[in-house]
Amino acid sequence: MKFLIALALALFGLPAFAVLDTGCDWSPTVPNQMDCPLVASATPIGKELTPGKYISFKNNTADYLQIDSVEAITYEQNWWSEFCVFQDVLMTGQPTPGTGEMGCTTKNRGENYPLIRWGTNTGLSVPPGSRVAIGSHTPPNEVAHTYSLKVRKQVTGVTVWRQPRMDTPIACNGMSQSSPWDVLVNNTGRDIHLIGAQIFNVSGTPATTNVLNGSACIYTFFQSGAIKYKNCGDGWKMRGEIEMDAQIIAPGEGVAAQAINACAVGDNWDWAAYLRVW
Repeated sequence: MKFLIALALALFGLPAFAVLDTGCDWSPTVPNQMDCPLVASATPIGKELTPGKYISFKNNTADYLQIDSVEAITYEQNWWSEFCVFQDVLMTGQPTPGTGEMGCTTKNRGENYPLIRWGTNTGLSVPPGSRVAIGSHTPPNEVAHTYSLKVRKQVTGVTVWRQPRMDTPIACNGMSQSSPWDVLVNNTGRDIHLIGAQIFNVSGTPATTNVLNGSACIYTFFQSGAIKYKNCGDGWKMRGEIEMDAQIIAPGEGVAAQAINACAVGDNWDWAAYLRVW
């Protein structure tokens, strides 16, 4: 059967894929969760999941690991769909910076998913004992997903500060609307380096779902509240990745990002910037 699937994919011009099963098994205590060890590997690790299930990778080693990318493979072309990566807390937001939702992306009809990455030369930092979960949402018909992770020992690991901190889908009202204003203050006691972002975007306008029709901006602030840095480049208002010269956020300083969009009544829009920091 696997040979026939691979042959069919080759005949129709679609690449076959393979991932290394590192010893995954269904959780004995958590329904619908596949548990796997997270390990550094020269080849991608992962697993195919049946519809409606999600997968969890735990770093049981004594080393910091980094996930350079996560790919979700379906070959399904009929539905809009999204998948997300979570760290230590499975929720659509971040209770504290660096825990919870660490990246999400979408595909439209006729598309495959883009990768979720944390920079071209950086990856998501996963400390010893930390757990990373991945799940998808394909309304109205859930489909099987194969998740493929590229993992190595940490060399250039980063974490994520989500803006806004919690997921906030917005019902379109036909006028310009703003995403929540949500300033995060650096309470780590050390300088934070902001080096880029992944942008999640659903505009609520079917013809241009990956691009907002308003602006989107990133700000950093001095302790006084005065703006230290502002960037409203086009990259902030469309699905994809942004890389930037490092911006220093000193202890007590803050960072925020916000988007503006308009769409027709009856639709919804959503936007988030997954800020890469170290």
